[in-house]
Amino acid sequence: MKNPEHRDFFPGALEMMILRRLQRQPQSGCTVERHIKRTSDDLPLEEKSFYLALQCLLREGLVKVDWGVKAPRRLLQADPSRHQALEVSRSDRMLRGIARARAAGEL
Repeated sequence: MKNPEHRDFFPGALEMMILRRLQRQPQSGCTVERHIKRTSDDLPLEEKSFYLALQCLLREGLVKVDWGVKAPRRLLQADPSRHQALEVSRSDRMLRGIARARAAGEL
């Protein structure tokens, strides 16, 4: 039985956070996961959920894997395509809408 305190991210939020982080520079999956945990005020993020979201992004071609030049490890890199920009933009609009509703006392 799931812990009632456990709350998953809303649909698409985790993918958006991964894309946002990878827009800055190529990084390892572990680095991205740690960053999301740290900056999301330690929201419960299960490793399985993170890697399922990452696999979805890889299948959709929004993220690709390259071997690092300086270190022999796999690095994730966001594909700077128009589709990715649209996905991030859509997620940003959703987050702004949620913030406005919360500020108005609706949520």
